[in-house]
Order: sequence, then structure tokens, then C-alpha cells
Amino acid sequence: MKVKIIKGGVTDSNSLLDVGMEIVLDDKNAASLIKDGYAEAVENETPDGPTIEEMTAALDAKYAEAKDIKAAAESVGVAFATNATKAAVIAAVIEAGKYADLV
Repeated sequence: MKVKIIKGGVTDSNSLLDVGMEIVLDDKNAASLIKDGYAEAVENETPDGPTIEEMTAALDAKYAEAKDIKAAAESVGVAFATNATKAAVIAAVIEAGKYADLV
């Protein structure tokens, strides 16, 4: 689920997220942040294309290991932390609008 951070103090994989940042999280964590007032849900911005969940699943299936998605993301100019998890890199790819370049 894509959420927008609306209150400071939210972290993801040892990174502090900026207020106003949009990020894709699993439904459980997103719901928790929304419930606690740290984030708000963001609707899928591509109604005629795949949903965020579909894009995440497709990238996860195509790139079996984190090193594979990291290399592909770097090749199309997506920035992410060196210690980013596979899920964080996938979210960065989607947020950067590079999904179509990697599927």
C-alpha cells in the first residue's frame, strides 16, 4: 500500500523518512502508520495500469535476489540506500516511475 508520511519520526530500514514522502509498505505496516497518525493512504496514481501491489509482485517475482533488483535499479538511475532491502529498492523503483523499464 502506498502511503504519504504526514508526521516526523517514521523509519524504514534504519532510514528516517521525510514528511511528505510517499512510500510503498506492506498492508500491515501501512495500516499501523495510518492508525497512529503518521501517514495517510495514497491512491494508485495509475488507474489504467497495474496497481502498486501488482507492480511490487511483478518486480519481486522477476528479480529473485536483492542484488539483482539493486543492479537493475542502479542501471536506470534509481537511488536507494546501500543497505536497502529488496522491498525498499522495489518501492524506490516504483516511486521513481521506472517500473516499466525493469519489467
